[in-house]
Amino acid sequence: MYKGIDVSSYQGIIEWGTGKMQNIDFVIQRLGYGKNNIDKYAVRNLTECNKRDIAVGGYWFSYAYTVEMARQEARQVLKLVKDFKLTYPIYYDFEYDSVRYAESKGVKITRKLCNEMCIAFCEEIEQAGYYVGIYTNKDYMKNML
Repeated sequence: MYKGIDVSSYQGIIEWGTGKMQNIDFVIQRLGYGKNNIDKYAVRNLTECNKRDIAVGGYWFSYAYTVEMARQEARQVLKLVKDFKLTYPIYYDFEYDSVRYAESKGVKITRKLCNEMCIAFCEEIEQAGYYVGIYTNKDYMKNML
């Protein structure tokens, strides 16, 4: 069994050299969200993981409501991670909060649109040579993907 953690700015500054961080096998870092919002600790945490040989991947919390917006989010991710070694995938995180945001902009996220955005994001990431995945839960998978 491997032990991993999901980290973002919500955890604040992580003291990577401390004892409780010694037993971590991998990290999934929130890279950012929406349009060009980089997680404020993403670069620091990716740097520390690479420096300490901790396997790392990331995710982007999407607020896209068009296919092109999903592609743009993927391009933002690629700019961010280009100087880091990622051993785990980059995940596309599209959830009910993403759907609510789209609705606030007058866009209804259908199953078809959700899948098209997931595919667009994943294609951009894969074409750049990274592993990619979808971050979701069972309910969202059943109802939207």
